[in-house]
Amino acid sequence: MTDVFLAYSTSGHTPVSFKKWDWEKKPIPLLVSFYYLKGWLARDQYLCKPARLILDSGAYSAWNAGKEIDIQQLTEAAKDPVWNEVISLDVIGDPVKTWNNTVWMNENGAPHAYPVFHIGEPWTYLKKYCDNFPKVGLSCRFGESLKDSMKWTEQCFARAWPHKFHSFGWVSNALLGSFPFHSADTASWFRRPVEWGAWRSYGGKVSGLRGTETLVNEMQWYWDLQCKLKQQWKQEMSRWKD
Repeated sequence: MTDVFLAYSTSGHTPVSFKKWDWEKKPIPLLVSFYYLKGWLARDQYLCKPARLILDSGAYSAWNAGKEIDIQQLTEAAKDPVWNEVISLDVIGDPVKTWNNTVWMNENGAPHAYPVFHIGEPWTYLKKYCDNFPKVGLSCRFGESLKDSMKWTEQCFARAWPHKFHSFGWVSNALLGSFPFHSADTASWFRRPVEWGAWRSYGGKVSGLRGTETLVNEMQWYWDLQCKLKQQWKQEMSRWKD
């Protein structure tokens, strides 16, 4: 597949961009955080027709806000057949809790929820996750160097390829051009131009264009990246059924 999922944003730029995007010809996939699910259901879900939808636990967003995600509420939301994939409630640095949460969600109505393996956690848990779930999320970039992140990712693939992996929040050309991820997601499509005035669609340069109304050009950049990756990893993707 090598799908590049755009992370859903509650910013005012999202509905404008969604309305202007050609969802029929280019049904770009979306990741929706449980933390922002109410906004999605109330406002933006009818503005788009994504190819695939991932429900993310929202654990990281909640942690940043000093809040917690209710695993029972997350599991109930995950039962909605609209989701193609569900990411279980992970606990950074505590693979035991991540494992327990994933098992609990699968046993209580979210049979497709899969875990997240974080940099620094024991390799035994990567094997345990891969032995028991068809897909595993990989998460790094917590302050370690780019070199260390790439080495860690290389080890994940060396130990478990051709298992399906999802890259969390990291979609650089260096990464996705080096490793055949099943999927990846990014919030950079709106954060970079809105917060820093840095546009991928204009060569990644920082400019004074910050917080403009529509981000369609950024969506197009990531759509083109996805198309490029699908072609690059066509042979490797033949190992997967979907």
